[in-house]
Amino acid sequence: MNADIEKMTKAAKAGGEILRKYFGQALDISEKSAVRDYQTKADLESESVILEILKTEFPGFNIHSEEIGIKANGSEFTLLVDPLDGTNNFVTGIPNFSITIALLKGDEVVAGLIHQPVVQQTYYAVKGKGSFVDGVRLQVSKEKNPKRATIGYAGGYNTNVNHIASLFGRLLISNHKRPMFNWALANDLCLLALGRVEGFINEENEIYDFAAAKLICREAGAVITNWDGTPDDNDLNPNFIMANNQEILNALLPLVTDKNFV
Repeated sequence: MNADIEKMTKAAKAGGEILRKYFGQALDISEKSAVRDYQTKADLESESVILEILKTEFPGFNIHSEEIGIKANGSEFTLLVDPLDGTNNFVTGIPNFSITIALLKGDEVVAGLIHQPVVQQTYYAVKGKGSFVDGVRLQVSKEKNPKRATIGYAGGYNTNVNHIASLFGRLLISNHKRPMFNWALANDLCLLALGRVEGFINEENEIYDFAAAKLICREAGAVITNWDGTPDDNDLNPNFIMANNQEILNALLPLVTDKNFV
């Protein structure tokens, strides 16, 4: 395992133990940017433990974490951290949440990791070196028939709800096996890298929610484009379409490019 991944794994698993301790309890919540966007003491304690380890293992690196924001240290390297992606699921008692850590050099994601505390699985990738889950190499699905494809969607907290309803409504009536909207973006994208989901539409989520997963999927063979179908070469672009191959991607593009789309 890559040395940076080992350090990131150490931090993520420490945060995961905090989340496992609190999962299933009734926790007080504090709203942030919107009613749907909030934090708990589990988020904060997980972040504290994770950052303590990362600051020791990556001295001098910039930190951009969901709860504390940006701590610039003048480094060309930045660690993006979400100590609990899927807070609503966590609070509700749904075991679909994760910890995400991405390592950036400038604006390029060079390593990414997603740890799922409940199932104790860790997905990770280093740019150009493939992606893995607990040491097993990942490969996207070979399915080419859109009728057999599961397609996921994730919109940000501030994405217009009418827009979300319009797009997800299209997914519901489109010629695909099943649409998916789980409010756990990182975990959903891991399913694509694992070969269980064939496509995904993402918009306006925060970079710490998708940066690690985007690299993991790309390294597993995913095709990633902007909403207009042009190649997405920007690791930090929040508006992208992802698929296991071009055939599935071609079936998704009309859902977001139609002129009548809200």
